[in-house]
Amino acid sequence: MIIPPFLAIFNKKTGSNSEFKKNTLQHLDILYNFALRMTGNENEAGKLIFETFRRAIRFFNMLDEETDYKTWLFRVIKNAYEDLYGKLPDKKGLENDENLYEEIKEPDIDHLHLDKTAYKDIPKTEIVKAIASLPEDLKTVIVLSDIEDFTKEKTVDFTDSPLSVVKSRLYKARKMLFKKLYDDVKVKEIITDLEIQSFIKNLISDKLTQEPTPEHIRKKIAKWIK
Repeated sequence: MIIPPFLAIFNKKTGSNSEFKKNTLQHLDILYNFALRMTGNENEAGKLIFETFRRAIRFFNMLDEETDYKTWLFRVIKNAYEDLYGKLPDKKGLENDENLYEEIKEPDIDHLHLDKTAYKDIPKTEIVKAIASLPEDLKTVIVLSDIEDFTKEKTVDFTDSPLSVVKSRLYKARKMLFKKLYDDVKVKEIITDLEIQSFIKNLISDKLTQEPTPEHIRKKIAKWIK
């Protein structure tokens, strides 16, 4: 069997591949779900996962035993995403571009009351599409916070942004996502801005459960490090 160049390092240090499998494959599903929500489709998610593991394999032997492998892998996938799809906004990002967010300030949205029955018929595909269409800075924080269950502190570390910016982006992401799904929501009575935040968080939690990594992706990665 021809060994890919990026796997050659495993053949110079006995046991490296088994250590790599033990410390990284347990995080494959959560990485795949992050890739899926960021890209919006399985093909692009697979492409991002392959690139992430190619890089992880290449640099794995540079780590020490104290490494938080999940955090490290998310750093790898972030860099891979930026190289494939463009750099994520920095801590300044789009925070000063008020015009971008004017569309989420429509007053009629602030006068609705929504409960769980309001979104039971919203297709999962519409939610995935709506999240994927968000601006990169907003999409990143809502995927990390509401899908991957990152704490705000971990999201701060991932995005290299102040806590206040992370909170602001999460708030705006939920508001914008609500507007994108507005036509699919059943409405009654009154809702506050804070209820919209809770509504979107619960919608994502109920509708977007973690999906297993497709078998063809899992098999290809396993074959690389066999």
